[in-house]
Amino acid sequence: MRHRRNEWVFDKPLTRVLWCVAVSLLVSGIGLGSTTAEPRTGLAELHDHSHGAQRRGGISDAYRRRRDQWHKRAPRRLVREWQAMEPPPLVLRPVWTNERFTLTPDAEGAFNEEQMAKARQALSWRRDGSHREIHGRLVELIYRAALEFDAPWVWVVSGFRGRRPTSRHFQGRAADIVLPGVRDRHLAHFLRRQGFVGVGVYPVSGFVHLDVRQSSFFWFDYTGPGQAQRNRPTMFGAARRFDRQAASRGELRTPDLEASAAEAEAESQLVRPERESENSESAGGS
Repeated sequence: MRHRRNEWVFDKPLTRVLWCVAVSLLVSGIGLGSTTAEPRTGLAELHDHSHGAQRRGGISDAYRRRRDQWHKRAPRRLVREWQAMEPPPLVLRPVWTNERFTLTPDAEGAFNEEQMAKARQALSWRRDGSHREIHGRLVELIYRAALEFDAPWVWVVSGFRGRRPTSRHFQGRAADIVLPGVRDRHLAHFLRRQGFVGVGVYPVSGFVHLDVRQSSFFWFDYTGPGQAQRNRPTMFGAARRFDRQAASRGELRTPDLEASAAEAEAESQLVRPERESENSESAGGS
């Protein structure tokens, strides 16, 4: 029912235009009522909200499928075959290639130079194939995890990379890994207890970072692949406790390299493929 006092309003050209604009805003979901209903949000909160959206899955469908494939449980037949080997090998599978690198330990569970050469190849930089010496304890800890979780292979998401001497990835002391059928948080829980390690969990990117260092440090990072890191430190007391327990077991610390020492060591150990040697200056990033 139309009231008489309202009929004259629609006859006025300016009011008719304003009414049409209001209706358009309401239809498009930006209506006048909705703007007043939303709480005011500061820039910091907006940043947190966008970060939360990333945590809920700000990754492509293709990457999500790849991430799920890494975590898919290995067939039981392959697990049994691997367990039956004496000793079970450490099989490294870089995610960017179909190659498998099988490292066979000696009777003491250690890897000789021939086996470590395979580790260098498995953890080489996917961009240009460059690599360097890999710290023995890093490989040992990865093998411990494989034995603990009966993992017939270990996915290598990233090993040696970059050109920053202070990066443990560049120093050959870090790797980002996934064990098939093992939740990242369970893998991280095991690795933290080894002592003198850096362990970072990346729930969105879908892997666990492991490095060897002087004193343990743990963190979470909810950023996606290709995004700037936002590490959130955690479990400070547990890190100190696990280091004390590791020392009592006879575990050895891995002294951190200072920038100058790291730079000198990196120059002496860095190996690039022949095809890259001529363009070595332009091949690397920062």
